[in-house]
Amino acid sequence: MPTYLPPTKNTQFIFYVSLQAWAGKVMQVNPTLAIGDVTVSTDSGAVGNLTTLPVVDPAGSAFVKVTVSATEMNGDNIKILFHDAAGDEWCDLMINIPTSGQSFDVIDGLIDTLISRLTAARAGYLDELAAANLPADIDTLLLRLSAARAAALDQITAARMAELDAANMPADIDTLLARLTAIRAGYLDELGPLNIPFDIDTLLLRLTVARAAALDEITPARMSELDPANIPFDIDTLLARLTAARAAFLDELGPLNIPLDIDTMLGRLTAARAAYLDELGPTNIPADIDALVAGLLPPKATFDL
Repeated sequence: MPTYLPPTKNTQFIFYVSLQAWAGKVMQVNPTLAIGDVTVSTDSGAVGNLTTLPVVDPAGSAFVKVTVSATEMNGDNIKILFHDAAGDEWCDLMINIPTSGQSFDVIDGLIDTLISRLTAARAGYLDELAAANLPADIDTLLLRLSAARAAALDQITAARMAELDAANMPADIDTLLARLTAIRAGYLDELGPLNIPFDIDTLLLRLTVARAAALDEITPARMSELDPANIPFDIDTLLARLTAARAAFLDELGPLNIPLDIDTMLGRLTAARAAYLDELGPTNIPADIDALVAGLLPPKATFDL
């Protein structure tokens, strides 16, 4: 059963009274009530009969049940006057009902709602607003909200936020799925914490000091040679230098030819022929020339005196 306290504006109000008997100082049992005996005025408005005539409840008692409609309660002060039209059974009674905005039931419901919303965690947030915490919290916020991060927030424009509308999201998701293929997703998996250390070790193993030095040789000037303007000219130069004969020489350096060529050279360069080549050393050539010259000159003439 709802409570009627405090009386609420524009809400039906039920209360009980007892009427003093005209003949003595006692409450009238089972008082007679007729139309015109109970009138009402809302906020000093016109006086009229109460819509619902009060009744004795329970029957045979001195309790009178009074029901004031929501329309009659639509004011700040509701004045009700009991006056016995016959004038000889019970005494007059006047009651003023000041109204409020909410009843205790409504207020209690609102309090329950507030309690359910104000959880311990949320109460903790409110505690953070204490004077002792605010300066430190502001300093922390200023430290975290760097100029770069503030600039990033400035990039959140209305147009960009509109991309999050329900009309755009399905198309954007389809585009992402089309771009994020299974192969590309595999590349992202390689960035996992289990793979990165191993991948770094592999890179360090492959990128030796010598290879790093070779990369240093890739200068802007050398890379410019790969420009479209240079490549055709460079290809023409290579073709001019790499004649068919020279290309054939390069073919001789293939893995199938080199062992055979080495065997042929070893067969032709015998020990005796190698010794002949040794004779061409810088220590032998002068002596060999002297010997040849001496052998070619005629013998010297001798005279007897």
